[in-house]
Amino acid sequence: MKTYTNKFDLPLHPVTVISNHVNGQVEAILPALHPGIIAWGEYKVRTYGRLVRDNWHNEWSSKSFRRTFVLILLILPVILFSTNYFFNYIQDSKTGVLLNDLFLKWLPAKNVSIPITFFMSSVIILCVLRCISNPRMFTTALMALSFLLIARMLTISITRFFAPAGLIELKDPICNLMYGSRCITRDLFFSGHTATLFILYLCSVKKVDKYYILFAVVSVGFLLLVQHVHYTVDVLCAPFFAFGCFWISKRIMKLQGANAKSK
Repeated sequence: MKTYTNKFDLPLHPVTVISNHVNGQVEAILPALHPGIIAWGEYKVRTYGRLVRDNWHNEWSSKSFRRTFVLILLILPVILFSTNYFFNYIQDSKTGVLLNDLFLKWLPAKNVSIPITFFMSSVIILCVLRCISNPRMFTTALMALSFLLIARMLTISITRFFAPAGLIELKDPICNLMYGSRCITRDLFFSGHTATLFILYLCSVKKVDKYYILFAVVSVGFLLLVQHVHYTVDVLCAPFFAFGCFWISKRIMKLQGANAKSK
């Protein structure tokens, strides 16, 4: 039997008939499927919320963990506040060294602020969602980032590199929170972007997360060079400093956990 649906009473092409049939089936299924998707999403959110609540409740019962976590929450804002003054001081300093970076001379400078910001933002959001359900790893990450900020202030004050030739200003809202409206170009050795991502890579547990974050580490490191906001040595050395800060933080949390069990 032929199917006629147009005003000329002509038979439709078989592909059109099949397409109309499929669309009709989808329209029939979606109303029933929509509540199921909502219910599944609500279930996942409630389950995750209970996991976060239970894990934090268990860890918060430890006096040593509470002391460590509160201490970090008090120290980290002080460090962040200090970095603002420190980087402004370094930026105004008249002494320094201009490196002869052969790789940057070969690499044309381009503005890649958008992909850098995307990688940074996506990894930070991912790691916050993952680590918030693991209080000890969340605390380890905050501690490692605190040590990282201190280490950067020490290395930058020692090296005092001038900005690379051909630098293009990096439009990064995350950096703007630390630096304010001023463009800071001498926060060079070592790369804070690369080191931060590598710490988050070390803090991640799931393989899929680790693959993506490692890809982000390599991508951001290269893109920073493309924009000429860092020297090659800044990017290459960043993971080693990040690993050192993470290792120290992990050891402190391990000692804190051992002391809690012994009491």
